[in-house]
Amino acid sequence: MQGKSLPLTCLALLAMPLAASADLVISNARLIDGTGAAPMEGAAIVVVRDRIVSVDGSGASADALTIDAGGKTVMPGLSELHVHSSLEFWVDVDSDDFYPDPEVAITSDADMAEFRAERLPARLLSFLDAGVTTMMDPGGFLPYVVEIRDQVAAGELLGPRMYVSGRLFTGPKGHPAVTVCNNDAWCIEHLTCNTNDPEIARQCARDIVAAGVDGLKLVYDSGSGWPMQLERISKEVLLAIVDEGHKLGVPVVAHTSTVDETVDAVLAGVDGLVHAAEDEGGKLLSSSGEYLPELLNRFNVPMTTTVRFVGLESEPGEQRDMALRTIESVTGPSLQAHAKAGVVLLFGTDFEGIGAPADPRPLIEAEMRVLLASGFSEMDIIEMMTGNAAKHPFTADDYGVIAPGKLADLIVLDGDPLEDLTMATRPTLVIKGGEIVLDKRQPEDE
Repeated sequence: MQGKSLPLTCLALLAMPLAASADLVISNARLIDGTGAAPMEGAAIVVVRDRIVSVDGSGASADALTIDAGGKTVMPGLSELHVHSSLEFWVDVDSDDFYPDPEVAITSDADMAEFRAERLPARLLSFLDAGVTTMMDPGGFLPYVVEIRDQVAAGELLGPRMYVSGRLFTGPKGHPAVTVCNNDAWCIEHLTCNTNDPEIARQCARDIVAAGVDGLKLVYDSGSGWPMQLERISKEVLLAIVDEGHKLGVPVVAHTSTVDETVDAVLAGVDGLVHAAEDEGGKLLSSSGEYLPELLNRFNVPMTTTVRFVGLESEPGEQRDMALRTIESVTGPSLQAHAKAGVVLLFGTDFEGIGAPADPRPLIEAEMRVLLASGFSEMDIIEMMTGNAAKHPFTADDYGVIAPGKLADLIVLDGDPLEDLTMATRPTLVIKGGEIVLDKRQPEDE
């Protein structure tokens, strides 16, 4: 029976570690393992503590908790690899301006305390409710985003496991200082390191790493796609940030916009890209003649998609037609060119808190639809959201697929995501690290 959707207030009562430390078996499962392989029928997934032991029923203890999946699909928990978990700002939704000025919602320590107490728990739970067991936050307020990550890891907050980068390196008048922060002093202090001095940038890197982040993120963007010119960090600062990050033993990811900017970042030694580089017709040639997909593949630099179009979700009309034309002529050819060159594509939406409560599911499904419209199959996209996640430079390599020795992050679905991909965002059971953290099964399903 299809599980009914429950409000988050009810889900909070269900989202408890129901199987902490007990061995677990999910039998009679249709397994999609996250590697891109065809589904396996009749799987029996055995979990001991937080690890998968087998998918054939072997290794289970006599007193293991057994769940009969009844032939339903079991797949790895989803990874959302571009989420700003603690960022909130408001826009005038009735504005006709394509880029309405944001009003930053968190502009003081008191605002942050209120957010963490009143809105953050529901936001984190909403990601679990959408099947997300791992999230990447490449840009959050320090020190708060590290504290939130550590609270989740300690079980004090219920949510997906988190990887974070904290403050972003940018030019003095760059993104996000003059865009997201809209020149707000508190936001700039906690979200950015805005400088064009290499030595200041190096000291910022040391300070940010000392705060406990998983890696660094820089913004190398002169404003393409923005309604204003942005001040980009210099190449000298770009090189200094990457060099200092690597000296400190952490990876560095980059936000870039144009093909030339992306090539500069890759040649500087960045370890990953938080946005997909696009070009008309998928040409992706730099002014110096570098073919970007080959360059990314040569240096083993993965790329997060973040190509959702709000217009694609519109009713038929000018906005939807424009979105479809862009996907057909720019987004689709560019993404396909990267994929054909062997570039690892990672799934991300660039989620940010607009309105309250902020629900990630519509943005995740919008990203899915753009990727489908760009020519990727349902299985391709599932792989971006699961097995590929372990190839992000910040993450561990022991999850994302269902195989012996891997971390036991699993979701159970009523429907088939190979027929309707959005079924992956509507799990009836979510298991994180071997523990049942969300259970929406009906009594007859248990």
